[in-house]
Amino acid sequence: MAEEDCPLLFGDAELPVMVATMRAAYGVHAGEPVREDFIRALSAASPLFARLWESGDGAQPGRRAKVFRHAAVGELRMTSMSPSINGMPECRIVVHTPEDEETARRTELLRGQ
Repeated sequence: MAEEDCPLLFGDAELPVMVATMRAAYGVHAGEPVREDFIRALSAASPLFARLWESGDGAQPGRRAKVFRHAAVGELRMTSMSPSINGMPECRIVVHTPEDEETARRTELLRGQ
C-alpha cells in the first residue's frame, strides 16, 4: 500500500508500536494454532509486518496520539486509549477521541454521511 493510500499518517512511527503492542499481548498465547496461523497470514501478506514481528519488540498498550487522513473530511487528530475489558488484559477495546475542536467538527460531519 502506498503511503498516500494509507489512512494512518506517520505510520513509520505508529506501525512499530502497534506491532510491538500486539507482540506483548501474544506472549500468553504463543503456540496456540489460531494465533500462529494469524501471525503467519499477516507475515505473508506484509513484509513490513514480518520484519517488525521478527524484531521481537514488545510494548504495553497506552494512550497514543494518531493522525488519520479521511477522503471526505481530511486530517483527523485522535487520541487512542486501549483499556482492558473486565480486567482481562488480552481483551481490549480501542477508543479514539478527537484531540482538537477541528477534528471534533470533522468527526461530526462523518456522522451525518
